[in-house]
Amino acid sequence: PTGIDAIDMVSGGSPANCVLSWLAPAKCGKSTLLIDSIVANLKQGRVCSAYTIEMSMEQFMHRVYCNYADVSFEAISKKTYTEIEKKRLIEKTIEFKELYSDKFFIYSTNDGLTAKHVEGHVKNIGKTGIIVQDIFIDYLQILDSYSKNNASKPEKMAELPKEIRLLRQKTGARIFVPMQSLTSSREKSIENWSPDDIYFSKEAEREFDHVCAMKQEDGFVKWKPLVSRFS
Repeated sequence: PTGIDAIDMVSGGSPANCVLSWLAPAKCGKSTLLIDSIVANLKQGRVCSAYTIEMSMEQFMHRVYCNYADVSFEAISKKTYTEIEKKRLIEKTIEFKELYSDKFFIYSTNDGLTAKHVEGHVKNIGKTGIIVQDIFIDYLQILDSYSKNNASKPEKMAELPKEIRLLRQKTGARIFVPMQSLTSSREKSIENWSPDDIYFSKEAEREFDHVCAMKQEDGFVKWKPLVSRFS
């Protein structure tokens, strides 16, 4: 299981070594879903590592702790929580650290992030005898290409799907990497979305194993498979 209900209900899970992505407009809950999947996979006993540039390590872990405790992160951050919720968060944070200190690793930086940085971090963890099974990248567009240093931004972005596929091959891990959809897709119903709504769609279709569209419509989060190489 991937820990993402919309994918698991359709496919029953995924291969252990693949690239999974979900496509959504900005501010649609991609990172929240990523953290849901992290916690679900940790509970399965899998070893996970996460990568971000938009949150500090402390901010990211705080979201993970709230998810694990089943306490609203918004309530905690705005201090509208109850004493029961506060107590539960403290207890579950301690429990999380006891259970998963050697199963969950996080890399946060403000200095730029590439697939090579992720590969190096995973290899360093491996030197301790711990093998990372699932890699979670906050979303594809936070990455910079390592193979197109002097290229334009579009050229760099077009290289990222290939670099993610190479990362999968080199680490042997399953990779979770959401993507932002094209701005033009926001006005369309998800039923009318196609792989063409993916940035650099040909590259993503060629390199990724599974891509689902995700969009909030009529008060619900709706899903649509766009690319799948497994059933």
